[in-house]
Amino acid sequence: MGRTGVSLLNRLLERQRFETLHVELATRLVVRRAAVVIAVSDYLRRELEAKVPEARGRTEVVSSGVDLERFAPTPPPDGPARFLCVGALTERKNVLRLARAFGRLGDDGATLTFVGDGPHRPRLEGRPGIALAGRVAHDEVGSPALCRRQPGSRQRGRSDRREQGPAGRGPG
Repeated sequence: MGRTGVSLLNRLLERQRFETLHVELATRLVVRRAAVVIAVSDYLRRELEAKVPEARGRTEVVSSGVDLERFAPTPPPDGPARFLCVGALTERKNVLRLARAFGRLGDDGATLTFVGDGPHRPRLEGRPGIALAGRVAHDEVGSPALCRRQPGSRQRGRSDRREQGPAGRGPG
């Protein structure tokens, strides 16, 4: 059997999932057989190497970076602060914690727009300053219109958008 590289998702490193013996043993076996292990951040590399000693010295970091031409830093616009969160509205993405932190800002007029959908959507609806854009096509992510969405505005994901590569959908 040839040796191949392995990419381990951060889900394996989530404490509640990794603590099950079968997941830990399977992860150790896969890592031992892999020529190289890929992590998407240095943090995840450290976490993996701490939990799976066999990964030490065999793990490479390949960052899933941001396209700086498409998302070039610009001076903040005039007016209240606007924040954008793109991803699945799930426990794993910690969106409720983000919403609570946003609520503690106390910045009148600030908005936090969530792009994506998931089981935590109902728990985010109706919160002051929070807008829910739903799923959007990949090429719409980062458009200024998303950040301008007014709190309380809602858009449900549509199946035709899912076929276009929506943001906030799937395991990512």
